[in-house]
Amino acid sequence: MAADPRLWTKTQVLQWLNWAIHEFSLENVVRSQFCLSGARLLQLSRDEFLRRAPPFVGDILFEHLEVLQKGSVQQAVLRFGRIMEIFYGAKNGVHACGYDSVESEWIWMKSGAL
Repeated sequence: MAADPRLWTKTQVLQWLNWAIHEFSLENVVRSQFCLSGARLLQLSRDEFLRRAPPFVGDILFEHLEVLQKGSVQQAVLRFGRIMEIFYGAKNGVHACGYDSVESEWIWMKSGAL
């Protein structure tokens, strides 16, 4: 399954949902409410998403989905930075694309801009 929820098929969304139900001991989730592609699922507003799940359960699912989405974006940014680092090389201890070291996050990520 793709790390980026935006790339998930309907089947993969349901796989994630089944995992989350088991992992977080969620009850009364109507799986048919989530028969959407990952891209469509992420287009839902928070309120639209929450109407598809029982109280509090929807909050847990929504937050977990956001964590997954942010994580995939962060990984993509880090991979891009590493590619740029290799391509351009490091000069004077400051690495390409705003890195302060190869393994660090982007400086603007640290500031909370993401």
